[in-house]
Amino acid sequence: MTTNVTVANNNSTGNGTLETLFGSAPANVQAQAGIQSRAFLLNLAVSLGLFAAEILAFFLLKSSAIGRRIYQPKTYLVQDRLRVDAVPADPIKWIRRIFAIRDDELMLKCGLDGYFFIRFLRAILLIFVPLMAVLVTVLLPLNYNKGKGNKFHVDTDGSRVRWNVAGLDTLSWQNIDPARTNRYWAHLVCAILVVSWSLYRMYREKVNFIDVRQQFLTSPEHRLKASAKTILVTNIPSEYRSKEALEALYDVFVDNDDRSRLTVWVNRDYKALRSLVTRRRGLRHKLEKEELRILRLVNKKYRKTGEAPNVDQTVEKDSPKVIAIEEGEELQSAQAERIIGSAIEQDCLETTQLWHKYVKDSAVPHVSLLRGKDDKWQLSSFFRFGAAGEKRKVPKIAWLRGEVARLTIRIDTLLAKLDHEELFPRQNSAFIQFDRQMAAHMACSLVSHNKA
Repeated sequence: MTTNVTVANNNSTGNGTLETLFGSAPANVQAQAGIQSRAFLLNLAVSLGLFAAEILAFFLLKSSAIGRRIYQPKTYLVQDRLRVDAVPADPIKWIRRIFAIRDDELMLKCGLDGYFFIRFLRAILLIFVPLMAVLVTVLLPLNYNKGKGNKFHVDTDGSRVRWNVAGLDTLSWQNIDPARTNRYWAHLVCAILVVSWSLYRMYREKVNFIDVRQQFLTSPEHRLKASAKTILVTNIPSEYRSKEALEALYDVFVDNDDRSRLTVWVNRDYKALRSLVTRRRGLRHKLEKEELRILRLVNKKYRKTGEAPNVDQTVEKDSPKVIAIEEGEELQSAQAERIIGSAIEQDCLETTQLWHKYVKDSAVPHVSLLRGKDDKWQLSSFFRFGAAGEKRKVPKIAWLRGEVARLTIRIDTLLAKLDHEELFPRQNSAFIQFDRQMAAHMACSLVSHNKA
């Protein structure tokens, strides 16, 4: 053993290149390990500083007027039955209040979604905090104490080699000395403990979820709701897509086969009506946007002049015209088009409205209209630039009001024909409401079929 060491020293003395290449390697490794340790401590210090700053900002913000709206909206922005007590400003009392809240109070005030989210956060804490306490106190001392470190060891060829395990690596299991491999049993036991504890906590949370779900479904507040007694039936054959046929099929689930206790809604395809409603909603948003734009211009001009507007007089002039359009009876298409057209013409020529006093007509957005072959004015687009026909420009607000009125009349006409078979064909699904929750669950549990 001594001879080998002497030869190695002679070689290193006689060859400066080997000393340069290999003699300083352990020092470089130690320097890199030191840099890693310092970088870790620096990152840890920065993270703790940011954490302290965020916690301080949170405590200062949560009790302010803005922070109360963000962090405590249910203390004053909801109904009285859903309000909760304000969180104390004292950090100690605040944390005590958070952990002292009862599950039933949390479900009542926040609902099941909020309750299970808080339950999820609790489950995460219950899984990882005990594991951290056990693993840190058991594995870290076991890995560090009498580990490899920077000690020499005898290699397989008989030479002495330095381990060079330094920095954070001394806390990992690669620092365990090969002469003490029985310490790996601690890692195996801890791994089994982690898996077992995690599965146990998941099992407990699953049991709690089933229990809370059962209590909620059987509670009087939920059991008496219409949604708790209603089921959705799909893939209905064409011969059963009627109220009478479905009542005859499901009346066995109510007392004395009383069909009056069943309520059936056969779904229909309301795509045409839905598209009209969507289009009207979009036009109403555009109309509101344009009116707000004019209001801002009026307000800006008014602040410069300082003259008080006569609001009462303007409202009296505008009210009859709006009522005549919106509250009219069902009209034929041609008659409705004439009324709306005359209303648009009157709106274009109207100069007694308040905003005309402050805003010039050139400052108001206009749209180009094109008279079609059916003698109706349509919006002119880029693709109709060279189209033949009479053209005109009207205020955008007047055109939007007319379009909203036209769509409203068409929607009201379709609403009176919701049971029309050709306009709204029946779909292969239906909602059925029973008189009891048990009857709805029985209907869901059994297989419904039109043939025995």
